[in-house]
Amino acid sequence: MNAAERQFHEEWVAEVEALGPAIKGSLTQFRRRCGKRGCKKCASGEGHLTWQLSYYVGGVHKNCHVGPGQLEAVRRALANGKALEQAMSANGFKLVKLLKGKEV
Repeated sequence: MNAAERQFHEEWVAEVEALGPAIKGSLTQFRRRCGKRGCKKCASGEGHLTWQLSYYVGGVHKNCHVGPGQLEAVRRALANGKALEQAMSANGFKLVKLLKGKEV
């Protein structure tokens, strides 16, 4: 690895580390019935507000419940995931130019 490649690598690692936790998926809000007898929210049709994270692992669609205390952290991680994808696209182009010996 030459000096320019090493510098590119160090900058890329710093950029990724600055993002923090990153995930790819989507967050969905919906209302669910709890199933408890006599629940006023379920009886009225309002239901209980819940959040769900949908994602893929090895081509298999998965879902998991996101509790109220986890919601902001999951939102940040999703935003970081989008930023990481954008950075990968931009830096991939820069790396190809660098490997061809062109100025970045």
